[in-house]
Amino acid sequence: MQSETNPAFDHDAGHGSEISIPIHGSTDGTVARPDLADVPIAPSTGLDVAGRHPSVQHFAEHFAYHHLRPGPVQDTKAMFADLAQTLVNALPDSPELSAALRGLWEASNSAVLATVIHLKAGGPDGREEREKL
Repeated sequence: MQSETNPAFDHDAGHGSEISIPIHGSTDGTVARPDLADVPIAPSTGLDVAGRHPSVQHFAEHFAYHHLRPGPVQDTKAMFADLAQTLVNALPDSPELSAALRGLWEASNSAVLATVIHLKAGGPDGREEREKL
């Protein structure tokens, strides 16, 4: 059985073999926040990774946020879950995708911690601290 290679991850393919991911809302090539409103998030697992490589499926539960109380902490985790789903939808299974998901998961943990610290410093919803700024 002959295996197919993805030229984006074929080190012998040379230059010009990058994956092109469209940048939403940009006409000049600058990075803009993608429109994440249509990104499907499976509420029970966090990510829709059905049929994906086990190294990608591994991250599904790490991006779940339905168990968090609605509010700033859940919103923070949801932003990272939306981006993770966008990556899963746009990229093929590869070691690089798994590394990207791991880095994003680690960043989401830090952002959630920063949100919790912020809320503790400013009250139940952080308003008191924002009013000081």
